[in-house]
Amino acid sequence: MRRMFRSFALVSLHALTGCALLGPLNPPRRLLDQAHAAVEQHDLETAYQDLARIRKDHPHSPESREAFPLAAAIFKRCYFRERYAHPDSLWVTTEPGFMLDWLDSFFVGPEFPQAEAEALFVGMHYGYFREFLAYAETHPELSRWTVRAEDDDGIIESIAAVTHDARSSTPTPSAVLRGATRAE
Repeated sequence: MRRMFRSFALVSLHALTGCALLGPLNPPRRLLDQAHAAVEQHDLETAYQDLARIRKDHPHSPESREAFPLAAAIFKRCYFRERYAHPDSLWVTTEPGFMLDWLDSFFVGPEFPQAEAEALFVGMHYGYFREFLAYAETHPELSRWTVRAEDDDGIIESIAAVTHDARSSTPTPSAVLRGATRAE
């Protein structure tokens, strides 16, 4: 009886506190699977919430990188839907910064996160790229890259980046935000 009470108390404590005493309540793989299922049901907001939860609860997991392109696609769709209809919605006010912060997490190591940058920027308006440039000015990891966006009538079609060689002032090709320019 005492053993059963202890098990019940442990499970109750786990449920009440949300602590991961028995393992994570929402492991990233399960959240990713739930997001894909929600997309199949055309429930994009629930899918995005699951993907954002991966970023918030498991930022360094492989699933965070895997979730990003789908989150970026949902974000862009919802952003454009709400941009003029509801300019005070979270899709227009909060989520753009959240997505930039998530993208920032991929700027580790020597390689430019080309796939993630394309997922977020291609198809977006050039003004959002300007927001990224302003964001980058305050984030040191990004300052080693010069990122350029090519657009057609204000919609981004491609992203390219170069990094500065530490021994020279000449940019070297590689996949800074100092001097980032709009391709003509």
